[in-house]
Amino acid sequence: MKRTGEKSKPELLAPAGNLLSAIVAFESGADAVYMGLSKFNARERADNFSFDDLSKLLCYAGKNHRRVYVAFNTLVKEMELPEATEFLARIAELEPDALIVQDLGVVNLVRTFLPELPLHASTQMAVHNSAGVAAAERMGISRVILERQVTREELMLISRNSRIELEVFIHGALCCSLSGRCLFSSWLGGWSGNRGKCTQPCRRRFYSENGNGFFFSAKDLSSPESIAKLMKTGVSSFKIEGRLKKPDYIANVVGAYRIIIDDAMRGKTSPSREALEMLRNTSSRSFSSGFSSKKAFKNLIESEQMGVTGSFCGKVSHPVRNGFMAEVARRIHVGDILRIQKHAGDNSASLTVSTITIDGEIVPKATDGDVCFIRCDREVPEGADIFKTGESFDKMTAKLANLPMRRRKIDLNITLSENVIEIDTSEFGRWTRGIETQPARKAPVSLESLDTCFRASNSTTLEAGAITAEIAGDYFIPASELKKIRRGFWGECAAKETKLDSELEERRKKLMSDMLEYIKAAPKRERIPALNADGKQRTDSPFDATKETTEILLPPFSAEDKLEELKREISDVVNNLGIRMFRVTSLYQIPILVELENIEIAITFPFPVCNTLAIREIRGLLENGTVSKTRRNGGVSTHLKSVEAWVELEEEAIRALVEHSPVPVEMLVEGHIPILATRAEVPIEGVINDDRGANYLVKHDAASGITYVYSERTLKLPVVPGTIPRKTEKLREVRKSNPSTFNFHRELA
Repeated sequence: MKRTGEKSKPELLAPAGNLLSAIVAFESGADAVYMGLSKFNARERADNFSFDDLSKLLCYAGKNHRRVYVAFNTLVKEMELPEATEFLARIAELEPDALIVQDLGVVNLVRTFLPELPLHASTQMAVHNSAGVAAAERMGISRVILERQVTREELMLISRNSRIELEVFIHGALCCSLSGRCLFSSWLGGWSGNRGKCTQPCRRRFYSENGNGFFFSAKDLSSPESIAKLMKTGVSSFKIEGRLKKPDYIANVVGAYRIIIDDAMRGKTSPSREALEMLRNTSSRSFSSGFSSKKAFKNLIESEQMGVTGSFCGKVSHPVRNGFMAEVARRIHVGDILRIQKHAGDNSASLTVSTITIDGEIVPKATDGDVCFIRCDREVPEGADIFKTGESFDKMTAKLANLPMRRRKIDLNITLSENVIEIDTSEFGRWTRGIETQPARKAPVSLESLDTCFRASNSTTLEAGAITAEIAGDYFIPASELKKIRRGFWGECAAKETKLDSELEERRKKLMSDMLEYIKAAPKRERIPALNADGKQRTDSPFDATKETTEILLPPFSAEDKLEELKREISDVVNNLGIRMFRVTSLYQIPILVELENIEIAITFPFPVCNTLAIREIRGLLENGTVSKTRRNGGVSTHLKSVEAWVELEEEAIRALVEHSPVPVEMLVEGHIPILATRAEVPIEGVINDDRGANYLVKHDAASGITYVYSERTLKLPVVPGTIPRKTEKLREVRKSNPSTFNFHRELA
């Protein structure tokens, strides 16, 4: 574990929306990339990878001593678990360097059946303090990707109080909402950001009596000036956001931060002019320092600016038939992506340059000072600014097509004795050949020479894994003879590979079958009395508890510098007021509560529970995470009384959860829920509306420093049989409301 205050070289981790972007990232200096497959990843709008693409990438990365992390970081419904097992089994066969996860059910499945696969906690897991890191560590997670809205000061404290690796974002687009908390896209149309399908409603224009603007559109994060300081925090990995970005963006940003990190390791505290110029030339929104400090919260929202700014490269002289004439101020090339905009805040036109003509001649590019014709099938206004938001890039089609797939590793145990060589493999059994050995006079065959020889597989699908060797004597064998033996061995292995494929398929089927049996074999439902579901005598903070309080709803967010105070308050209400019932809204609360005696908990919004394996993982945390003093007669002192079905789920998914859950299931059926929560200072408060006429309420909570966005529509759902209905308080500011059933009657995408 790296210590804070010590400068250490962090991993530079780059996004890869497809195979081309991954190779570009590596060639630009990335130590590792993170990518996703066609499902179960938080960027399903990216091109993403096939299993063959992933195999090629892992082969390339292995040869170049780089790392690949697979994002499997979405919430998984109960009925999706069988499909998830197939993905996980195939991923494990390819042996990536880690799996990035959000859903606790996926954590449970991987730790139970694929313990050799390292796990990283996604930022979507909403870990934002050292207690959350401790919970992740107890689940067998080796790295936590922290919540983006953690300040640098809080990061220093978290790192000091944590034992596993930490990863932070250093560049790219920022979500306005706290991670894992945004329901905005899902509320509007069932397209969930927690399942990789966000439609980014936060980037839209909103209207109010006090003015209009893009009230939730955050500037992009850029950290070139902060790298030297961040390297002293003990953070293991610096992450660049952007799996939806094109290769030109990846090349520039990765290349810039490679320079900055390497310079910082040599003692340079300020970024070079070269690196800064590379970042300036990269299409983005306006840059900010993100959530690096509480002061930075105030300048994060750019309410008057819409979308990606890009690099200014000219003006529209005047529109003409099938396009427009442009006065060029910076190179424009065929294949570049342009944005045409008259005034800041106006809607813009976007196009990919297909044709450039100068003085009647078709050319590949136009440079500073040129006046050219650019073909376009949209109307563009005279005098509009032209911004470049993406550059043409070599697609490396031939290179990608010729990348080899990852070869299957075969462990070898070689025994060389007089006139005989034997090779034991677990996959193909024992292989024996006669070989003429002679007493060595000068250079006997060594363990190293055997390793070097047999590691040079001539197979396109097999390669040596671990090689061990024993030599019973000092022998001389001509190199040509050893090579002949090697070719014969690998040739016979290749001939048997069909059988190996069949055996591998059988092992995969057996693994999937075992996982499915595990999923189906849910523990019998406990008979537990119903909770105080209507919320009476409940307080939303331990600070406000009285003797009449029967349960406490814990705060979903607790900054690291407030964590010890919260722990003391929880301990005080338990010891002094006798309160034993807590509603757990975030992962970080579990390690705190298991240190106390005779505690009962209910998992409550916004803690996401979508499947029964997540419930098993929570129970495991309670059973395995308690200290000895909280165990009585072998029992567990902290008891899980109920879980609340994740509020985004549709009726079918809730029914499936209820059917298999080992504990009672609550269901939020009525009230107002925040569809966005942020530490950023939002430049509006009160009622706002969007282009579709929908109304929202923006409320700032001074105590927590968090701003919430609510729909004025009241959540009102039918009660699913077998659930315990729960209501939240309605907003006093909303007098009349058109009820919403959210996703209850539509499938959550």
